[in-house]
Amino acid sequence: MIANAQGSYSHNSSNDFYTTNDKDLLTGANENYYKAFGAFILGKNFKHNNSTSLSVVEVYTSSSTNYSGAYTEWMHFWTSETLIFLDYRHQFSKFQFYVRPGISLNSTRIHKQKMMNERRPRFYIESTYRPNNSHQIKGSVAIGNGSIPAQFLSNIERPSNFLFALRGNPNLKRIMNMRSYELTYSAQLKKINMALMAHYDKNTNYPGSYYFAENDMIIQSFESGKASMVRIDPSISYSATKWLRFNLTGKYRHFNVDGSTDKILNNYSGKLSTTIFWKEFMLNIDLATKSKSMNFNSMNMLAVTESPATYSFNLSWNHKNWSASAWVTNPFNHIKTRQSLVTDAYKTHTLKISSISGFVKLIYTFDFGKKIQRTGVDRVNTSTGSAVL
Repeated sequence: MIANAQGSYSHNSSNDFYTTNDKDLLTGANENYYKAFGAFILGKNFKHNNSTSLSVVEVYTSSSTNYSGAYTEWMHFWTSETLIFLDYRHQFSKFQFYVRPGISLNSTRIHKQKMMNERRPRFYIESTYRPNNSHQIKGSVAIGNGSIPAQFLSNIERPSNFLFALRGNPNLKRIMNMRSYELTYSAQLKKINMALMAHYDKNTNYPGSYYFAENDMIIQSFESGKASMVRIDPSISYSATKWLRFNLTGKYRHFNVDGSTDKILNNYSGKLSTTIFWKEFMLNIDLATKSKSMNFNSMNMLAVTESPATYSFNLSWNHKNWSASAWVTNPFNHIKTRQSLVTDAYKTHTLKISSISGFVKLIYTFDFGKKIQRTGVDRVNTSTGSAVL
């Protein structure tokens, strides 16, 4: 039996000042944000690695925000999601089976709106087949749901400047339905390791952005639509000798967002990694082709990001308690990343130029340090929750 509970509170304050010619625009927000999480798991293990468990999880969030400046409004909402799952795992000689049926209970209440209650089934099934020690096939199917951010459902409208404003949509469908299918195959043939992963996601009631002109301004709002993604990742590793290894990976990405703003993206990319060992030294050389992806930018816009081809060198040395490493990427040219969003009403293009980057690190480890486990600063989660539109 495992029980866990935790909570957090954060006070968020922001003030944005925009000026052009002789006009000034000031917008601000002050928010009190609460989040609570609780989980209870009751499980039992049987012989032959078989097991079953019952899980109950509760996630609660609440936000109270005062908007000030050019737009004044008070917004308050709370959301609650309760998840109940029953797990069962069964192990055969060469076959492993795992099933997890469940249910999601969602409740959302926004100020001046009716409380909405939703009940959706959840289901996950996974099976693994190992005919021998060199081959493995794994498949899974997941059916679930996700909550639409409550701030998207509000009547809030925040101007960013004199030409652009962000507006919520109370008519959005509040629950996003999600389906996921995945199939993987891996093999180890002497000095060669191979793997192939195929993944498909489909989301309905997806809160996509759309744009329109109103009173000499561009308004960004949200509309329920559909989104799907296909991922195919082949990889092959070859240990040529004790001192030379190669790893080649490929990526295929297909994005399709169907709503007021339709977007389709197909992209192929690859990466070659070469590792050389010599005495106490290791040299790693990475070469990656250019690639495209679809993701949200800083203004919550679904934009296309074009990343250039890159190359990097990583040299490391280890000797007793000493270790040193040096890394550099694209030492002979800059990295130019382009991000673009093109719609009938609004177009934006951003070019980010990164200079040569790298690091040099020297470490000396005392004997007592080998017995102590530490969490580095880079692994500490310092983010805070917020629901400001």
